Amino acid sequence: MKSLSPVLAFALANSRLYQRLDTTMRELRISYELSRAMISSLDIDDLIEQIFKQITTHFGFEIIAVYIVDENEEYATLEWTVDAIKDFKGTKIKIGDGGIIGRVVESGQPYYAADVSMVPFHGPREFKKKSEFSIPLKIQDKIIGVLDIESLRMDAF
Repeated sequence: MKSLSPVLAFALANSRLYQRLDTTMRELRISYELSRAMISSLDIDDLIEQIFKQITTHFGFEIIAVYIVDENEEYATLEWTVDAIKDFKGTKIKIGDGGIIGRVVESGQPYYAADVSMVPFHGPREFKKKSEFSIPLKIQDKIIGVLDIESLRMDAF
């Protein structure tokens, strides 16, 4: 038994390395596909559609939206989204009153809510979403929008 111990330890170490390598390869593949989508089209609608498709394909998230911040930085407007919430396109969120989206615009930092029901400043609950991840879209240091991804599953990210 004593002689099997190093073999078992080596096998476990190799297994962990293989899992890390597999995760890294998956991340690189996704990055490559997103990069390819971004350079393949100059049309913003096509580009957003390709990014949404990659996010949905690789991660399975149900609700994806891009909000654009107006010139005066008073509102973020829902400009692009998936079919599930297309009726909300054009919705304006007032910065400062806008829950997670507004918080991301104000802070310039991503925000992850594993359970949106626990977020005290969460905005209106039109959907049955359980978790949300919002990422600021910046050009240099200016926030121009927010990529918002939501899931019907708790702690989905």
